[in-house]
Amino acid sequence: MCDEDGQILWLTDPWGFFSEPEATDYYTGFPGATIYIAYRAGLEDEHPDVVKLLERISVTIADLNAYCYWESIVKDGEATVEEKSEYARQWIEDNRAEVNSWLAGL
Repeated sequence: MCDEDGQILWLTDPWGFFSEPEATDYYTGFPGATIYIAYRAGLEDEHPDVVKLLERISVTIADLNAYCYWESIVKDGEATVEEKSEYARQWIEDNRAEVNSWLAGL
């Protein structure tokens, strides 16, 4: 909803569903979930290191929320492939130690 000047009017949120992207402790109305990466049958036999990498990948809910906020609010759902790739590159740079731990020994 916008005002007469085209500025977004934020509706009140009495239940606290919409929190600041930096917030780390808030109720979202949904229980936590574990997301698994699926891959095709036979991949483990053909490329065991790829499967090891996929099994090591773990992204925090805060990082996932930050991406969803960026994609839906900052980019209004219109981020290009290049912008998404740059977002991913920046995330990797900011989380280099974690990414290196995923790649260790592969």
